Amino acid sequence: RIKNDTAIITSSTAVHVQLSHTDILCAGTKTGSVEAAITGGTEPYIFQWTSGTQTFTNNSLTNIGAGTYDFNVQDAVGCSINTSVLVTEPEPLKIDFTTQPSYCNFSNGSASATVSGGVQPYSFFWSQRGNTTQILSNVMAGNYQFNVTDKNSCTASLLTTILNTDPPGIFIGNDTTLCPGNSIVLYPGIYSKYRWQNNSANPSFTVTNAGIYYVHVTDNLGCVIKDTIKIIGDCGYIFFPTAFTPNNDRRNDFFGPFGVLSTVKDYSLVVYNRLGQLVFKSIDPYKKWDGKLQGNSPVSGTYVWIAKYSNKGETGIVQKGTVTVIY
Repeated sequence: RIKNDTAIITSSTAVHVQLSHTDILCAGTKTGSVEAAITGGTEPYIFQWTSGTQTFTNNSLTNIGAGTYDFNVQDAVGCSINTSVLVTEPEPLKIDFTTQPSYCNFSNGSASATVSGGVQPYSFFWSQRGNTTQILSNVMAGNYQFNVTDKNSCTASLLTTILNTDPPGIFIGNDTTLCPGNSIVLYPGIYSKYRWQNNSANPSFTVTNAGIYYVHVTDNLGCVIKDTIKIIGDCGYIFFPTAFTPNNDRRNDFFGPFGVLSTVKDYSLVVYNRLGQLVFKSIDPYKKWDGKLQGNSPVSGTYVWIAKYSNKGETGIVQKGTVTVIY
């Protein structure tokens, strides 16, 4: 006897997967999400997300970073589907600066910011100045903080330094000595304005006496530059006049050395008339000729003199010349 059985075989519908995702708003953050919507197949389902070496068993993920997320679902009868989704992020915000130094510590420096990355449009803010543009102008040297915010409210900030440039210095000479009767011309160069220690506005200044001299010059951009020189009146030598008037008026009555005589050593002075006759001799720099010849009244005319001495470590100094007696 044959026994027949009847079996009802049903087939599962195909498994369908629809993925949705949210991209990252700001580079480097974890604000992304992915979600899988499953239809068809036979429940219950087994889910698995894989990203790199990480695996997750939910059908949705939140607070994730950028990257590729592979998804696998398997239903109760073993049907499965593999798919993937890419979560992206914008390029990081990047700030580059171009700066122009200030000049002479004036408020004439500037900085310009170039921004890339993120999502445009951007908004800008300079912390110290309150400017809301990419360009900061007419500022002194210093540090300035630049802030940028993009469309997604992502932010970046960077400090830039504006340097200062000073003009080249001027030079009116090294400190020096000036021998009596000589002069020195001080000249700093070509500038818009000049102001010397005596308020002279001339480009140069002629020094005839010892002292401290200075000049303030103004260049074509308005920067004031200054220099100072110290001039000492003792040049190391003593000097002799070329004429004198021995008339007892207490002015230029004697012939002899002038200058700093306290350092003079081994001194001698001889004076001759036009015939070569000795008319005066001294070994004391403070003892001078009164113009008289052998005790008589002075005789007008021209006389030759020779002086020998040591001074300030220099020995064997010889000076000679002529002197006119005016009487």
